[in-house]
Amino acid sequence: MVTKNETDAGSGQKEENGPSSDFSGRHILLVDDVSTNRMIIKVLLAKTNIVIDEAGDGETALDLFAKSPEGYYDAVFMDIQMPGIDGFETTRRIREMPRQDAGKTPVIAMTADAYDDMEESGRTLMNGYIAKPVDVNEIKNLLNNLRK
Repeated sequence: MVTKNETDAGSGQKEENGPSSDFSGRHILLVDDVSTNRMIIKVLLAKTNIVIDEAGDGETALDLFAKSPEGYYDAVFMDIQMPGIDGFETTRRIREMPRQDAGKTPVIAMTADAYDDMEESGRTLMNGYIAKPVDVNEIKNLLNNLRK
């Protein structure tokens, strides 16, 4: 499991503006019920060349993941506390999909209550977490650590 402290170390190679930030050819699924949160992350990552697909709820996230080609997403950034299907249940359902990448694609929890929520996420097959409000360098470090 990747935690915030582990990602702070990054790759040790930083550009002038922080960790390596060219993610051309990479794709993430961003799942958060608050459109402002999604917009902030998109703005923060705008210069990274990463492709971001957005879902405002668990059902939409499941649909996007299921309809994507296998291996399409390099990571899923998942809000934990959403109405309807929460982030834990959405992650569980992704992991149960009958496709090879369902169990391998990293799912990173996004939460304002990092400690309490991470206690739960260990049982839901998430790969790590970032605390809200998000820090762009923390996201970049996570993406660098998840490079294939």
